[in-house]
Amino acid sequence: MRSRRWLSSLSIAVVLVAVSACGSDESGSGGASGTTTTVDLSVLGPKQPATGSPIKVGLIVDGKSDALDSTSVMEAGKATVEYANEHLGGVNGHPIELETCETGQTPTGATTCAVRMIDAGVAMVITPLSAQDAAVVSGLKDSGIPYLTFLTATPSIVVNPNAFVLPNPFAAIAAPAAIARERGIKKVGLVVIDVPATTGPISALAKPIFAKANVEFDMVNVSPQVADLTPQIQEAISNGDEMLVIGGSDQFAVSALKAMKQLGFEGDIMLAGGASATNVAQALPGELKGVTTVSPMTSDAANEDVKIYDAVMAKYAGDVERIAVTPNGFAAVLGFVRGLTGAADAVDAASITKALGSMPEPVDLPLGNGNTFQCGAKPVAFAPSICSVAVLQGTLDGDGQGHDFTTVDVSGLLVGG
Repeated sequence: MRSRRWLSSLSIAVVLVAVSACGSDESGSGGASGTTTTVDLSVLGPKQPATGSPIKVGLIVDGKSDALDSTSVMEAGKATVEYANEHLGGVNGHPIELETCETGQTPTGATTCAVRMIDAGVAMVITPLSAQDAAVVSGLKDSGIPYLTFLTATPSIVVNPNAFVLPNPFAAIAAPAAIARERGIKKVGLVVIDVPATTGPISALAKPIFAKANVEFDMVNVSPQVADLTPQIQEAISNGDEMLVIGGSDQFAVSALKAMKQLGFEGDIMLAGGASATNVAQALPGELKGVTTVSPMTSDAANEDVKIYDAVMAKYAGDVERIAVTPNGFAAVLGFVRGLTGAADAVDAASITKALGSMPEPVDLPLGNGNTFQCGAKPVAFAPSICSVAVLQGTLDGDGQGHDFTTVDVSGLLVGG
């Protein structure tokens, strides 16, 4: 019963999973900033073209909507397939053949995409992130086709034996608790938009995690109609909150940070999801310096995977405007390739499911700054499809770029299993 209660809150946690550390202003030709930066294409390595029989893979995104334009995620996924086929030998020598689809941000569209993948006979469906992922997976039911994603907390997916979730979706809740404990902080306030359908489950999910960390937890709920957060931040300060964690949109983060500055808040500040740090920094120049960010991905330009990502985008998707979630397409596809490396018999849906579900050892999580994943190892016992636990914390500079990323191990805080 305890696990079920946690899983009922899981889908809410995804709204706080940090993608802001990836940045929407990355270096590289065709970046969102509109600038062109010289990229070292040698990091892609020598040519090693795939020459075997192809493995057909489905790639699904939501496409363009009022909420989010994820077309760049699709382009990043396509670019990574080209990179893998040309420089990595595809999947164990087999070229990846893509079947693509956009859900149109509707359950019906997601179901249509699932049917298209079944009809196309794909051996794997990769959905880097989607608000309609539950409908995609439901549409694949009984097809035997495995599903891989880089960002979800949908209950029906994290317990699905045919699904593989590469990073830990609990990060935005568990990491602040772990970091607060490490820093000796006694009380943390989570500043979020007060939508009862989300704030209630978030609070229910956070309470046992923070209790395990021996850190007091405070929900700082803000009405969606409120533009000036000064009263709410003042109340949090008066309540003794020593760290304030912001989860929300760019504008929400800007409003929260303005209120903290006006009130002279001297505690720790963390961006834990939703907002793009670089966008926030453009609105508040210099104000993000020293702010902590939590993410499954690093954006540090010195990181080897970041260099590869920039080179892949520059070579194969140079005209694509990149936003905060664009790297999810790269990370999901590259994670698929890395997860199957050495599994020479993994060529169809059944054998790929078996290989990913019994990875013999951990491999590097794309953009994970040294963190690894091992599907089948069940690092989160009550959510067996999750393939890793540790996440990253970094420090933002005045431009919203993350640096000094280090691992946060939250495994000891994931109670409830």
